[in-house]
Amino acid sequence: MNEVTVNRIREGVMTLLTARFPDIGVYGGEQTQDGQTPQSPCFLLKLLTASQEQELGRRYNRTLSFLIQYIPEAAQRGASLHETAESLFELFREAVIDETRYFGSKMKYEIVEKSLHFFFSFHFLVWQPAPEGPKMQSLEEEGHIKHGN
Repeated sequence: MNEVTVNRIREGVMTLLTARFPDIGVYGGEQTQDGQTPQSPCFLLKLLTASQEQELGRRYNRTLSFLIQYIPEAAQRGASLHETAESLFELFREAVIDETRYFGSKMKYEIVEKSLHFFFSFHFLVWQPAPEGPKMQSLEEEGHIKHGN
């Protein structure tokens, strides 16, 4: 079983975007690694919130909420932004990351200043490892056989 971490999910989302849109750059923030504003068209992935609530014992309900901002080329029309949003709905409806299925929820989008803002969340359960209790040092075993009367 793979360990579930926020960074693995983020990287998995970026990998899914790159596989679905191979000709479009995917960045994990508002700037590239060298500090420059990315060239359009591109996707910018931002983790909005991460929360975790204990349910029972070692079981926790974790929620990760994301924003994917799609910045199109200057000549791209609004209709293609709606088509991109439809593709994102399909992509995150049931996403496989590290051989685990995550189901997108609370998916919605809006078009702001000629760019697409797509919001979605992943809700899933995580289990904390069991604490290691003290182990017995040694055990002495004794037995007797009783004969007759």
